[in-house]
Amino acid sequence: MRSLYEYLLNYIDENRAIDFGTAMSNYGECIILGGGPASGKGYIQSFINAEYKTYDVDDLKKLYIKLLDKGKLKDEYKEFDFSNPDDVTDLHKRVKSHGWKKKQADMIFKDRFDQENSSKLLPNLLFDKVCGEIDDITEVAIRAKALGYKITIVWVLSNLETSKINNLIRPRIVDEKNILIPNHRKAYKTLTRLFNNKEKQVNDYIDNAWLAYSAGFGRKLEGKYAASPFVKIKKDKDNNFIFDTKSMVDDFLKRQYPIDYKELQKNLKKDPSQKIYIQTLKFIEQENLDMNYIKNYKGES
Repeated sequence: MRSLYEYLLNYIDENRAIDFGTAMSNYGECIILGGGPASGKGYIQSFINAEYKTYDVDDLKKLYIKLLDKGKLKDEYKEFDFSNPDDVTDLHKRVKSHGWKKKQADMIFKDRFDQENSSKLLPNLLFDKVCGEIDDITEVAIRAKALGYKITIVWVLSNLETSKINNLIRPRIVDEKNILIPNHRKAYKTLTRLFNNKEKQVNDYIDNAWLAYSAGFGRKLEGKYAASPFVKIKKDKDNNFIFDTKSMVDDFLKRQYPIDYKELQKNLKKDPSQKIYIQTLKFIEQENLDMNYIKNYKGES
């Protein structure tokens, strides 16, 4: 059985999407998904046909609410509405004030160290991170590598305007001005620096690097991006990344793909209970988004 790392490393046909549907090992892989909020990192996870434990900041937010409800924290009690960006921002600040992010990483790798010593098996890990700072990558990669994990980093790319819309139609809405936009810019800066070899101290820890082009919920990629939505970033003999697709990345980030109205309607017809499709269609109509595309599909003039 090939590992995820081996499968991606040996994948030859770069003219089409990677088929994550092949059997993969459930051990020894540490995957870091990087990218701005609402860029589609959760969607990319659905391509990975292997067992893994996911870690992201949402785990800490759930823990915070649970402890707050039980009166285990000294913080002022509050009921949080995830559809309210102000509440989400407040929750984010509260979690950050407790310093749990580092404690979470300490606990994760302590558990894996104990398992490695006892069974020599390393259950797969997947970290969902913005990667707004290089430390977001190194704090995982260095410790995972020391345990024997193979490290794969995937930069999930999405047009900023598309991410803004994705943000508004998902259950947890983050503040656009103070969280979504700055974090997209931070992710771009950090990951372009990494792949341009401006953070060479990290290169040796990364076994595999990929770009994943995300059209956004209810949209479809077109042209060269549809032909190859997953692109491998190779390394040279000196272990430097060969980031020869940066112009494609920059071009993609300027693009907002049209709403796939037909696909949304088809999915809604299959499962009328899927509120996300209803909400998306209503949002399109209310905001007058891509109406020319919709009218053309409907045959309207």
